[in-house]
Amino acid sequence: GTKEQQGLAMPPVMPSSASVAFQQVHVPCTARGASLLAHGQASDAMRSNRRSFAFPVLVPVVQSLCFPVADRRGMQVSDACIQSIAKECRPMIEAVRRSGGHLLYRGYDEATCKRVKEEADLLDPATYGEDGARFFLAMEQWLKERPSFTRSVRPSCGHIGSADHKVAARWGIAHSCWPAGSFSYGWLRGSDIFYPPSVDVGEENAGHRDFFERNMVVDEGLDFALRHGKEIMFASDHYWIVPSDCDGRIRELLT
Repeated sequence: GTKEQQGLAMPPVMPSSASVAFQQVHVPCTARGASLLAHGQASDAMRSNRRSFAFPVLVPVVQSLCFPVADRRGMQVSDACIQSIAKECRPMIEAVRRSGGHLLYRGYDEATCKRVKEEADLLDPATYGEDGARFFLAMEQWLKERPSFTRSVRPSCGHIGSADHKVAARWGIAHSCWPAGSFSYGWLRGSDIFYPPSVDVGEENAGHRDFFERNMVVDEGLDFALRHGKEIMFASDHYWIVPSDCDGRIRELLT
């Protein structure tokens, strides 16, 4: 039910704009994150041979919202962050509820609760390599050719998260991800990841088109994709992230 029905006293509604003058500090939400940051090792420790899901420069620069509100395990999550997610991310919250509490994750070097607005990088060869860039370009063209998908997610405006915590954790500290508003999304039927997909895509051009026809799902079945640990590409004006150590608190308050 709603938070009012549960008798939960929520804090006053906070403005969602990134320009709000919150204190610009990052308070680690995990002991591991705190140790890495204290020793200046966060970036090196989280590097991998594939680029992190997180684009390295946020546009615009966002401010930390990680203030001390401990969950039962002693981790910290922000009242302001929780309130903003509850206000802005109802479609995602409903999908998580329908999935049985499964969350979408992205990996970051630093544990923090914050609002994120960043450029898409799926068409950049530095993200998935030259072959990956061609794969996502073919997806972009396939989506553009379908009138019903003219306003849908596409690689040029999308970001990828995973409903499998272990997959996101390979690229950094896993954070639950909460797209704002009525966002668009897509996932693959025949593969849990976008690239490289776990099924044959055939030759370029015609092969890629056949693959997308068989496997690409757009703006349908979000709860199914979450429940089955799929990678999900989403497009929204912005989204919120919360360290996965705070998952218990998030589920308790939002779902």
